[in-house]
Order: sequence, then C-alpha cells, then structure tokens
Amino acid sequence: MEFLLFFLTSSALYYYFLFPLKSVFAGDDAIWISDYFRSTSIPYVDIASIDQVYYVSVRPIRLTLNEPSLIGKEILFLPLMDFSM
Repeated sequence: MEFLLFFLTSSALYYYFLFPLKSVFAGDDAIWISDYFRSTSIPYVDIASIDQVYYVSVRPIRLTLNEPSLIGKEILFLPLMDFSM
C-alpha cells in the first residue's frame, strides 16, 4: 500500500514539475523546440517575451510566443547550467 501511494505521489510530482519542460536549441534565424514527441522551429520574430521563473531554485526560462505553435504558446525549459567548482 505504501508503494502505491509513493508511486502515485511521485508520478503526480513528475507530471506537474518535469513534464512541461521542453528541449530548446538556438539557430541562426529560429529556435528549435522539442517536447520529446514532436519538434518545431519558431522564428525569433514570433517570440513575445522571455522571462525567468523565480519561484524555484533552478530558475527555468519561460518563453512566450505571439501565436500558439505546435508545442504551445508558452515554452518552459531549463538553461544550460555549469556545476563545476
């Protein structure tokens, strides 16, 4: 019973915190966004705003588009981080 409760709680936390994260690659004239099932390119002129989310310690980036794309209107991703000392 405890395992089932742990599994359901872990799955809910994964879905809420990690599933919305996307993979983003910058190109010369557009960015490539993937949600690990599909991929699309977004021209830089279609980006409305770029914000840093401050309510968590890893500070994901929220990219808002002018128009909804195949992936959605808001893209959430983690920036490349260097953990070296």
